[in-house]
Amino acid sequence: MILKTPEQVAGGFYDGIAWTWRLRDDAGHERVLTFQVTGTAMSMAASALPPRGPSARACAGRSEVERVSCWDTPPDRIELGSLGIRTWGGAEQLNL
Repeated sequence: MILKTPEQVAGGFYDGIAWTWRLRDDAGHERVLTFQVTGTAMSMAASALPPRGPSARACAGRSEVERVSCWDTPPDRIELGSLGIRTWGGAEQLNL
């Protein structure tokens, strides 16, 4: 479950923009997930972004956060770049 709206964070060494999201699982454990958009992806026209990119960029990553929030272990970071959307960490749910 997404707890609240994202908070924009300073890029620091990062060339782009980032937001932090807070998630809570069914057991009550909270975690922070960072959604980043590279400077290149920020400057691209929506039509030139990779699939799912325009919607993710337009909503500060909410569409991607919702997509991974049901994973057994959501990732720590999601990045939208010019070549696609990448995740760091996490474990997607396995349907055996």
